[in-house]
Amino acid sequence: MSTEHNPDPFNFLDVTAHFNPAWFASVMGTAVIPLAISFIKHPLIQPLAIFFTILSVIMFLVALIPWTLKFFLYPENAKKDFKHPIAANFFPAMPISLIIFSLNLLKYPTIFFAEEVSQ
Repeated sequence: MSTEHNPDPFNFLDVTAHFNPAWFASVMGTAVIPLAISFIKHPLIQPLAIFFTILSVIMFLVALIPWTLKFFLYPENAKKDFKHPIAANFFPAMPISLIIFSLNLLKYPTIFFAEEVSQ
């Protein structure tokens, strides 16, 4: 008889219950790369900036789903994060990510909009 414990490798509800707002710091770091490389004059900068902007938007959406669900499904865990001395400092990372997205759209307006619209 085996007493081996086989935990479920991925359970979305567990991820949601313990999701930390610090994940948005990775979104911020990825989203700022296009702004940082925008000062380099090279033909590959525009495609690279587009790649990192789209990657950061995908990361943002992936992080936003469990973060939002946590407030509805596990409000006590969300309250604990607000009171946690370290986790509470990462709550501004989500709106800061949105600010960085807007800066990317100002710098590279044709990423998501047609050239006629972005002028």
